[in-house]
Amino acid sequence: MRSAKSLLLLACILAGVNAQVRTYQAQQGADCDGSVYTVGMINEVIDSYCVDLVNQKALGNVDHLYRYNMAVNSAISHYYLPLPYVDIYGRVLEDATPQHFAAVQGDCQFQHVAKFKFGPPQDLVVTLANREVCDPYYR
Repeated sequence: MRSAKSLLLLACILAGVNAQVRTYQAQQGADCDGSVYTVGMINEVIDSYCVDLVNQKALGNVDHLYRYNMAVNSAISHYYLPLPYVDIYGRVLEDATPQHFAAVQGDCQFQHVAKFKFGPPQDLVVTLANREVCDPYYR
């Protein structure tokens, strides 16, 4: 069985679209515009949205979350969980509006950290044009 990443890249090649799918391990953390998110911060946010269903994690209520549906396999979605705002000095600003989001699948598997280039989508549907994947954090 092919992975969603392989199928997406194959579809892009066949359609003549230049695309890149970026995922990385949560253990690397992420750097988004100078805001660094550690693995602990990312996992804490993911755990706050996930429930344990008999030894299997799943996202709770996803109706209010931003989401991206894969074109090649609509059964696979990335849901965007708001991360706390972290300034360039590493301070978490509790009252600030989230600028960066942890993308996870419905089974709570981390995919990447991203930001919305043109602000959060009004209809909760994330597009490739509006999403920018942040870099993994290299220590």
